Amino acid sequence: MSKFSDSSYQILKDYFIATGAFDTSVSDSWLLGIKKAIIADGSIAEVLYEDNADYGFVPYSFIINEIDGNKFKMLYDGNLATHSIDGVPVSAAMFEVGNNMYFRKDSFFYEYLVENSDEFRDSINTNRTFCFFGKIWPVSNETGIWNIEFEGMKDYMESALPVPNRTTNLVELVDVWYDQVNHEVYNMTKYLWALLDAKEIDIRWLGYIASMYGIEINEGINEFVLREWVDLLVYFLKRVGTYNALYIVYKVFSGGSANAINIYERWQEWCQSGAGDIPPFKEFPQFAPGVNDFNWLEFYGIRPSGGAGVEWYDQFSPSGAPTPNPYSIDMNPYPTLALEEPLAGCNPGSATPTGSLVITPHYITELDLTTEPIGDRFYEEWILSKFYIDEFIRNWEYVRPVGKYVQYQELIAPACAQSRTGEVESLYSDESLGYFDTTFTGSALLSAWAGTPSAGEIAYTYSQEVASTTWTVTHSLSSSVIIQAWEPVNPPDFTPMKRVIPTDIEIVSDSVAVLTFDSAIIGLANVAGYIPTIAFEFNPAGADPWLISHQLATTAPSEYPTGMAVNLFTPNTTPKFKSWPDIIQYPYLGTDFNKTQATWNSIQGGESLTRNADYVHYQIIPSSTWNINHGMNSDGIIIQTFTDDKYVNPIDITLLDTNNTTVEFTSAISGYANIIYFKRNVIARIDCDITDTGICSGGIGYWRVGNGVNPDYNPFEFNDLESPTASGDYWRIWQDAETFYIDFIVPIGEELTITEVGLFNIHDNLLYYSKCSELHKPEEVQTVFHYKSQALWVTDSSSSSSSSVSSSSSSNSCFGDGDLTFIDQDYQAFTNKVWADGNFIYVSADSSGILSYSVDGSGN
Repeated sequence: MSKFSDSSYQILKDYFIATGAFDTSVSDSWLLGIKKAIIADGSIAEVLYEDNADYGFVPYSFIINEIDGNKFKMLYDGNLATHSIDGVPVSAAMFEVGNNMYFRKDSFFYEYLVENSDEFRDSINTNRTFCFFGKIWPVSNETGIWNIEFEGMKDYMESALPVPNRTTNLVELVDVWYDQVNHEVYNMTKYLWALLDAKEIDIRWLGYIASMYGIEINEGINEFVLREWVDLLVYFLKRVGTYNALYIVYKVFSGGSANAINIYERWQEWCQSGAGDIPPFKEFPQFAPGVNDFNWLEFYGIRPSGGAGVEWYDQFSPSGAPTPNPYSIDMNPYPTLALEEPLAGCNPGSATPTGSLVITPHYITELDLTTEPIGDRFYEEWILSKFYIDEFIRNWEYVRPVGKYVQYQELIAPACAQSRTGEVESLYSDESLGYFDTTFTGSALLSAWAGTPSAGEIAYTYSQEVASTTWTVTHSLSSSVIIQAWEPVNPPDFTPMKRVIPTDIEIVSDSVAVLTFDSAIIGLANVAGYIPTIAFEFNPAGADPWLISHQLATTAPSEYPTGMAVNLFTPNTTPKFKSWPDIIQYPYLGTDFNKTQATWNSIQGGESLTRNADYVHYQIIPSSTWNINHGMNSDGIIIQTFTDDKYVNPIDITLLDTNNTTVEFTSAISGYANIIYFKRNVIARIDCDITDTGICSGGIGYWRVGNGVNPDYNPFEFNDLESPTASGDYWRIWQDAETFYIDFIVPIGEELTITEVGLFNIHDNLLYYSKCSELHKPEEVQTVFHYKSQALWVTDSSSSSSSSVSSSSSSNSCFGDGDLTFIDQDYQAFTNKVWADGNFIYVSADSSGILSYSVDGSGN
């Protein structure tokens, strides 16, 4: 039988007429399809693919001119191929006369079929990648014009008629009967030949394919998922009883999600009691390295990553325990089958390890939903809907390993941060339809003492929650401190904040400071203490001036800029009081960055602490308002300002947010601001609680989940979830250098749809509130929440570099830190710092000195 066109003649003719291809009166242009092409001036460019024996399917552009019987007259418009074969560009090739021409699935013709799918679904298969159109022949005496010759069933039947019998009426009857009536039957018959091809078969027939494999499919599932599912059934069934089969189910139903599926095998001692029993999975702590649950990918040398993060996955990896390890245990290598009999005297229930681990019938299937909402793949606003998780489990049950007991588990790791500003932290990207957004609601409770902080940092932030004229700050640092107080602009919110100057700061002892104010206020007191290598204590018995030779510009680590902050107290006995000399000069004599001088106009004894700044802002152009963008993600800040190398007291300093500060003066001046900021891992230290907020495992504090749907619900006002449905104790709380991990489990036994989550402390304060799109938990599934909370005032390496040097946005300086490179006499290059004031540009070539150039280039 001849090779017929995949489309009927009438469909093709109607298509070219419907798109206005022959309407030369059309002068406007319009968009055809979704971002497809432009129809203009009565013509349409159609892309056809030649089935070329040498190059495969090659695209060419044609413009339809007219239809003459079976001949579709086309104007050749160019080769669209972009690839090469054996170094020869396919775009240089020309189609061969008599070859077959096809529409591809992304063509305008397919767009037209999809728009009219109800009418054409049984007449042409719109799921095939290529649709045969006809053969191409040149048109004589017409340059560039070609005919695509249509050959359909009607033409085959007409050619079977004797020529004398081809009357007009009979030909018309044959055309109608075979092109418009029997073509549909003929096309559906062709489905039989592709019955096992799930990508081409009509969707109504997919159920027949699945039933041939003994699998029931749910035809309510998204079409893409159904076709992928049925297409993979043959591979799926080959792996029945293996973890690979579960993986196929997951990857098909997730629609290509980037989330992870994890399988944890349980290995136990040969003699351990219950090694072969039904697993006691109702308590989540059974799922821990202490009972040898190992991620099965490790067996193949693959360690899971992404998703909930390495801190989570490393707990269950025999390649090595995480640091810190919340379990404080050593991990063993991946176990192998025990080939020896148990040791003599091995008794079931014995606590003595034998080293004879065997794989048990118990395993855990865990779906990590942290990377993206699965609903994104189906253009739906949910993380995991009831329909899809039910389908997951139903199909997992088809193929779970024979003789194995399974626990199903959902895992999600919300992102959040301790913050006084209460910004919303989003787990998913802005492009996601599904969302999981978390707010820290306990900012008013934050107060943190760094008793033995990491990295030698000494800092403390005191929170005064009740208005008072006297703040007693117990810091346990030393008597040598720098203190600055801040008052909220819109209490009780702790952002923005303004500097407030106490009438007195009294150093009562090495661990206690008392701040006195004219009126009762709330706020924060930031206290910076002595740190070796970046701080200097000075204790004169009596002198004026005080020449503080700290040498910090030379001896401090290179990442600290040369800006200094200093506090002075008199007398030199306890109690001491904050004192301000007439003049604080830095650098000394305008050039010596290793000295600071305080002039009193009378002999004074006392104590001072000088510290390197973490950040220096240079204001080159005089202004009464300095806008400082320090990018330090911190509201634990101490700031001092200098002009003409002398300390100047601003009329106002405002912490707008954790990255921006404004400084106000009575007149326009230039100069620089030295800033000390407190890193989060310096401020926030925990044992059981988190920065004294009272959240802790072991029954202290609790979690709640709910199904509230009101987008305007205010958890701050009600200190609770909108519609709580379940609650329980925390499983554990632990930390590393920058992050607190708050873990809890919503156990099996109850079906829940979760749209909100709350974390409460021992005093029933709501500390974290999360709002999310639908996350469904079936009765037989437990959901594990692994909250990852950035500790207070921690900064990443890209933004916390203490060598940062800034100028205001009004600066016209073209230099930045490290913009210049010097070559010494030995042709060795070294880096430098570049900064400026109103008169000079300073270039610090090395630690031996400073070169100074005036702005106009005429300086020394």
